[in-house]
Amino acid sequence: MCPQNSESSDGYDADSGGSSGYLCPRDRRRRHHALLDGNFVRRELPLKPYEYCVWDTELPGFGLRISPKGRYHWTVRLRHRGKQRRVSLGRADDVDATLARAQARRLLAEVALDG
Repeated sequence: MCPQNSESSDGYDADSGGSSGYLCPRDRRRRHHALLDGNFVRRELPLKPYEYCVWDTELPGFGLRISPKGRYHWTVRLRHRGKQRRVSLGRADDVDATLARAQARRLLAEVALDG
């Protein structure tokens, strides 16, 4: 729960709606989450001057990496033997969303069993 402050405080975003007076610190890094399927990939996503990822809501670690040039790549973020790794599964144009999700599940299961 966030403390109640005056509505004109700097450095804070409103918790819900803006005029309640309850304010919480801003999240410095915005995290993007969505259900990643073929329909999501076909949409025009906003391009930024830096690379960013949209993470899947159903499968943790599965995401879509978007480059500043507008290229989309399926990716999996995993931790294997204490080291964090990011594995690319291919371009979204070449690899279907269901196939990329199946590959991500397989990789995450292998890492979970290997330890």
